Amino acid sequence: MVLSLFIILDPPGIIPVVIRLFEGLNRKEQLKISLYVTVFVAILLLLFTILGEAILRYFGISFAALKIAGGILIGLVGFEMTRAGEKPKHRKEELVGFEEALSNMLVPVGSPLLVGPGAISLSIINGAVYGYPISILGAIIAAILVFPFIYFSTLIGKIIGERGVRILTRILGFFILAIGIQYILDGVVIFKSSI
Repeated sequence: MVLSLFIILDPPGIIPVVIRLFEGLNRKEQLKISLYVTVFVAILLLLFTILGEAILRYFGISFAALKIAGGILIGLVGFEMTRAGEKPKHRKEELVGFEEALSNMLVPVGSPLLVGPGAISLSIINGAVYGYPISILGAIIAAILVFPFIYFSTLIGKIIGERGVRILTRILGFFILAIGIQYILDGVVIFKSSI
């Protein structure tokens, strides 16, 4: 259960985005943001594990709509990543302040890149299938496992170099865009089967 949730969260996929957002921040600020995002991810997973089905029902949101909306958001992020990988920005343009970096790390990195439609759906299913105690524990462990991928992103960037980061950004951007499109297609299929 934890492994499947961790795979769907896909923390390695956010490394290029985090590297860009961490530019110009000191290690203390990076640690603070990493902790904030980890807690944010944990809260979202717990929220949807416990209340997910009731929230969707209350707002009248179907799984199809959730998939399509999430797919559009993820697709846009992936498209921007492919452009960033193709045309790297100047250093001055990459530098952001703590508040801006934190805001961008929570949305879209925390959600929908980490906690997207897949993670939300799985959290809701886990709560229903395994019961709340085990599902809550699984959600917390999965969120904690995200932390090192965020905090050590800059170290990974130093190891693979600026060109490597650009290439990785572009490649992962393409796959994130494809994931977004797949979510949209899945949403359409779910919608058609419910008619």
